[in-house]
Amino acid sequence: MKGKKVISKKKVVAKVKKVVGNVKKVVKKKVSRQYTNKVLVKVLKVLGCTAAELGRALPVNASYLSTWLYDKGSVPLRHAVRIEELTQGKIKAKAVSPEAHKAEAKKIKALAKASKE
Repeated sequence: MKGKKVISKKKVVAKVKKVVGNVKKVVKKKVSRQYTNKVLVKVLKVLGCTAAELGRALPVNASYLSTWLYDKGSVPLRHAVRIEELTQGKIKAKAVSPEAHKAEAKKIKALAKASKE
């Protein structure tokens, strides 16, 4: 075997493990790109549309919608109300936006105050 380089079994196994490890990292990255905001995913299912179609219906820039879908930002109250209208009340604004909870709490306090007077 002159001139041929013999690779040991250990080196071959190590190279295979390294390649498999790199493939697993790539697969994990692709899986982690799924939408994390489960409420907005439910909105998409109820409406039977894509994220781009929802963005056009609101109307919202694609980058804003992306931040909401990946739970990096909260949905503003006005858009949460519009989503409730689009889903015909199947998904409430309170479920979509934390601002809706605050707005409802203020409304209840104002009604309670008005009823006392």
